[in-house]
Amino acid sequence: MFQVYRFDFANGRFYIGSTNNIKRRYSQHRSRCLSDDVRNPKLAATWKKWGDPKITILGTYSNPELMFECEQIWIDLFWNDINFLNLNPRAEKPPGTGGKKLGPHSEEHKAKLRQAHLGKVLSEEHKAKMSEAKRGKKASNETKAKMTASQKARWSERKLNQ
Repeated sequence: MFQVYRFDFANGRFYIGSTNNIKRRYSQHRSRCLSDDVRNPKLAATWKKWGDPKITILGTYSNPELMFECEQIWIDLFWNDINFLNLNPRAEKPPGTGGKKLGPHSEEHKAKLRQAHLGKVLSEEHKAKMSEAKRGKKASNETKAKMTASQKARWSERKLNQ
């Protein structure tokens, strides 16, 4: 499900974007706007001053091409509006995706990520933050079964190596 959305702020300013996961995208915008990772200074300043916006879904589409096409129509419609917060006049995939398909990583990419992080030492502070983020969350039965199988495989491997 692909959606075009609009953020409306209390001062009349607004932002238009698109996503395949509105909750995740809203969270990304919010955390970036309220931190130092600012990609859109106008949006960040408005968010900080006026608080969380009202979210309106302008359309839901079956494929990303149609979503971007419809987002572009909205951007073109409001581009000269003084209250419009978008910086890019083009509806396109977010920077950093290289125009590639958004979605799950390929097995090849997973292997590259695994290799890049091999031997990486995490600080105690980082470990504590990861632990805190997971605290109180319940794993599904399927996840518990996978964790059990993984631990059993590790222990049997250790016994063989002794």
